[in-house]
Amino acid sequence: MSHFNVLVVTDEYPNDEVLRKALQPYHEFECTGEEDEYVVEVDITAEARDEYNTSTERMYEYIDGTRISAYDDRFYREPTEEESQKIGKFGGSGWTNEISYTSKDWNDGKGYRTKVHFFPEGWKEAKVPVKEVKNFPLFVEDYYGYHVGEKEKFGWCEFVDGNYKVVKYTNPNAKWDWWTIGGRYSNLLRTKAGSKCDYAKVEALSLNRMFKANVKERADYVDTILEGCGWPPSTGEEALVKLTEGVRQVQKAKKLWDDLPEPRPRGAEYQNWMFGLDFVDDNGRAYQKSRDWDNWINPKEGQTVENWINDAPALTFFAAVVNGEWVEKGRMGWWATVSDEKDDWLYIQNKIVSSLKPDQYVTIVDCHI
Repeated sequence: MSHFNVLVVTDEYPNDEVLRKALQPYHEFECTGEEDEYVVEVDITAEARDEYNTSTERMYEYIDGTRISAYDDRFYREPTEEESQKIGKFGGSGWTNEISYTSKDWNDGKGYRTKVHFFPEGWKEAKVPVKEVKNFPLFVEDYYGYHVGEKEKFGWCEFVDGNYKVVKYTNPNAKWDWWTIGGRYSNLLRTKAGSKCDYAKVEALSLNRMFKANVKERADYVDTILEGCGWPPSTGEEALVKLTEGVRQVQKAKKLWDDLPEPRPRGAEYQNWMFGLDFVDDNGRAYQKSRDWDNWINPKEGQTVENWINDAPALTFFAAVVNGEWVEKGRMGWWATVSDEKDDWLYIQNKIVSSLKPDQYVTIVDCHI
């Protein structure tokens, strides 16, 4: 799941009630469970039909042609003592140490407990089109958890005029499942008095202090990457030139990779593929090797790393709630993956900040999805 910071702009002092009112239009009903005016019925029949017609199901097939779902209870066994230690006493369902396990009541009179999934001898694995093994209503029940004729909290399936209709009861504008003031992004704001805070009146903010702090943060960030490349910051401008070239090579390689057909190289294979490209030299290799989840800079095309450092915005945020509208850099997904990123996000951020009125309030909120 993902955390991201949101700038909430309000005309009133940002107490819990005011912030809740500003953020509530974007709550994820499936997690908050709060049924309000933002939760509506959405017809997802076309989506469900498409999923039904294109999905496959993992099955085990016996030599006589018998096919059974790979997740049927018969393909789960009691764990060994060693497996039980790896899984842990709390069980649950998941994958750990190459062990796939599920915890539930197996209806055998022995109660709730954990069992380990196994591949049966004499069988083979097969991916079978879903529509060959189950009808549409059963697929909807398994995939969405909606039962025909039963109006459930988050959705349902109904038979209308000779056709099945699938309805999702949801907030189509959902952006978060919970939020808190500050959180992981505490003290991003700086005031003219020199204090750090999570909310303040606009006229009390020192945008200059925040700009200088963000420039320093980017510079320190780049120094860390330079060290990972084996180019000490003491080499100064020469190292930044080499880093700029390396970044451009990696960006170019990433664009080529995006266009490759699946299965695309990943992990070590991706590294080997990239290093085999004729335009990737020692600079690109050094930068790619230095990268991890925290070492990633993304200068715009034609922008040097030095320019990128000094182009830091005074106030950085992933999204903003301003004038009753949610504005975001891109679509936040699981594990901090972002899709549909806006190329002009820096311009949008600065425009939002410059439009703030002195008597308005800004609050940094840690949102989770």
